[in-house]
Amino acid sequence: METHGTIAPASLDEAEAAFDRVGPTAQVVVRETAKAMEFDREEYSERVTGDVIETVRNALFAESLSVTVGTRAEFDDWRSTHEEYELVELGNPDVERVAWHAVPFAETVL
Repeated sequence: METHGTIAPASLDEAEAAFDRVGPTAQVVVRETAKAMEFDREEYSERVTGDVIETVRNALFAESLSVTVGTRAEFDDWRSTHEEYELVELGNPDVERVAWHAVPFAETVL
């Protein structure tokens, strides 16, 4: 098994704080991308909306979440020691390798 990502919030407050921290980074990423695409002021104002920045923020946060990657057997072993966690399975269940993110404060695994 291996783990990717660095954010593993232990509470909803920690998750919200981590999400808030990526906001300024999202703004910089959008601004620098628009600059590289040579947007003038008018085009920037028209095309760079709050939704655009929010999409980048969501992507940065999601990409930073701690995710475990392993075999289906390793995941099944993990689940057997975390039976209280509700499983939200996305994608095809019939694969050899799986990735999962545990949310301890919500007793959920995605």
